[in-house]
Amino acid sequence: MGAFLCRLNSDCRQGVDQTALVLPHRQTQFVTMKFTINSKALLTVVSALSAAVSPAPVVPALSCILFDLEDKKLRFAASDLGNTIKGTILVDAPASEKGSVCLPARLLLDTLKNLAGELVTVTVDLKTLKTTLSTTSGEYRMAGVTHQDFPVLPEPENPRVATLTRAFMTDVLNATIFCTGDDEIRQALTCINLELKKDAVSAVSSDGHALSLVNKSVETSASDYIQMLLPRKSAGILLGLLDRSSADNVQLSRSGSHVFFEFGQVSFIARLVDERYPDVKLVLPKTNSIRIDIAMDALLGSLRRMNAFTDSTRVVVMNTVGQELRIAASNEGHGNSAYETIPCDHTGDDLTIGFNVSKLMNILSHVKAKTVTLTFLSERSAAEIYDSETRDKHLMILMPVMVNTAQAA
Repeated sequence: MGAFLCRLNSDCRQGVDQTALVLPHRQTQFVTMKFTINSKALLTVVSALSAAVSPAPVVPALSCILFDLEDKKLRFAASDLGNTIKGTILVDAPASEKGSVCLPARLLLDTLKNLAGELVTVTVDLKTLKTTLSTTSGEYRMAGVTHQDFPVLPEPENPRVATLTRAFMTDVLNATIFCTGDDEIRQALTCINLELKKDAVSAVSSDGHALSLVNKSVETSASDYIQMLLPRKSAGILLGLLDRSSADNVQLSRSGSHVFFEFGQVSFIARLVDERYPDVKLVLPKTNSIRIDIAMDALLGSLRRMNAFTDSTRVVVMNTVGQELRIAASNEGHGNSAYETIPCDHTGDDLTIGFNVSKLMNILSHVKAKTVTLTFLSERSAAEIYDSETRDKHLMILMPVMVNTAQAA
């Protein structure tokens, strides 16, 4: 995390070695633990770790952030048992100062948000765990929890390791996370299926109605083939951490039921889903003969306007007539309807097809080109949606919805 902490704390120095934060259940020899840190730097740490704090903890320690001080290094961690964030930062403290405490994440975050970047001294009574945050303007007291209640964190054993650039990892996650589902009965579909080889990365996600598939050639330095089902929540937390970081690379290690991501001075650990992902090849269209190439801005703008006229089904109807695409929506219960016609480059038979407008706009927002391509086999088959120049690298699929007579009119 070094780089993103240093942006807010000029006293923070890079180069702190990353060590596993698995604390021995030792008897404390010190009466107090005391260190000083810039409140903005501590806020950055607490804000990042809050993503892994359990919202409904089974033990109080899971609603807390673990702090462990030794040799001027403050190690920190938060975990909801499925996701863990940990890291290290240098603080102002005597070299002999040491101790551990779990502090309530929500109270700590709310307190630090309202401090104006001033120095804060944290003092912990290691017998009672009562903690005081002191600034030039006041004191803030909170009750701590013993570090012995914090879960022992997983460590990689004989991992399969790969290295990717932070920008590449971010792009892959952004290109797939939006298509993950939320049906816990089909857990595999709540995940991103990530596969890494020495010279290629593939990722796929689907909620059963829409699908996003990424295939890219890239040097990963993978020690072996790596496959995992990364849960949607874990992917979201990882994206947030990557966005805060300025590290160049991400080291990924798969070990047992966990994956470990390391970048800068931060580590993120996610528990993987142990299920088999559906065979994507079975749902990929084989030979779509109908093709529409259309300006992205014109299509998205029209869909946004039609969205206001849809009913509870959120259906928009698209039909081709020659080199034009007609987009329509209606809400018969309120007597509202609208349509627009947009020029397009159309080949193949004319068709009339319906889509959930929200899902269609969501997919289109992930096409970066000025022109988007949609291909179809028939009015009942899935649509392929892509940038024609990068189809082999990123392909999205959306299933159509039934269109009634009134909607098609």
